[in-house]
Amino acid sequence: MQKKKQPELPKIDVAAKKKELQEAFVETAESKAAYKQFSKLIEELERSEATFPSIFSTAMTKLVQMDVPKKVHWRIFMDLADYAKRDSRFETAIHLYRIVVSMQPYAHQGWLEYAKMEEECGNQEGCRDILKKGIQFSPLNENLYLKLVRIEERRNDVASVRKMTK
Repeated sequence: MQKKKQPELPKIDVAAKKKELQEAFVETAESKAAYKQFSKLIEELERSEATFPSIFSTAMTKLVQMDVPKKVHWRIFMDLADYAKRDSRFETAIHLYRIVVSMQPYAHQGWLEYAKMEEECGNQEGCRDILKKGIQFSPLNENLYLKLVRIEERRNDVASVRKMTK
């Protein structure tokens, strides 16, 4: 009996794909200006004491209407996650932070904010896991390492801290 030959998978240049993803999210002056304009609109809604569902609904509608560049969508979702967190909608905030880190995994800010929220909710293990995953995408970011070291110190896990320094 002959074994079936497995189809050959296409070869992917991982380094090239990573560079392509990183460059796709490099913000331009135009994209930054669009984000700033969008943020002002959402801040006005928040000042008018609109509820989070109303802010979220308006944000999603305006995101399409204003043709905001995809490069800054992760920032908008991060702002929305922050609004959700402040409105004690923690499950919604978790989902929004997950969107942020999946849209732009190379931005350390998303990982830090997501981990901070998990820590504030008492989920130390979740916080730790998020920081470790963030370090995989941003291995040169010292803020991610510092936050992780603090978490490990609180757990009295000196061995993990030592492993990180090697």
